[in-house]
Amino acid sequence: MGTDTDAVVDPAQVGHQLHQALVAKYARTFTVDCGDDAALVARPGTTISCAVSDDGGRRKVTATVVDATGTLSFDLR
Repeated sequence: MGTDTDAVVDPAQVGHQLHQALVAKYARTFTVDCGDDAALVARPGTTISCAVSDDGGRRKVTATVVDATGTLSFDLR
């Protein structure tokens, strides 16, 4: 069972947030897949792997849970 320092994270929401971040940074559309698992309890520092594709190809992007509220950061290098 989680503690009060864990966040509930929905992979579909992770994908939605990642899509928004990518569009804002690169000004083009992407297809994002962070899995279709049920929501999970994740401690800060937990990573979620997402597959991202656009006309230029496909790559992996990592989302990291930042805090207990479920704030996410993305490695968009």
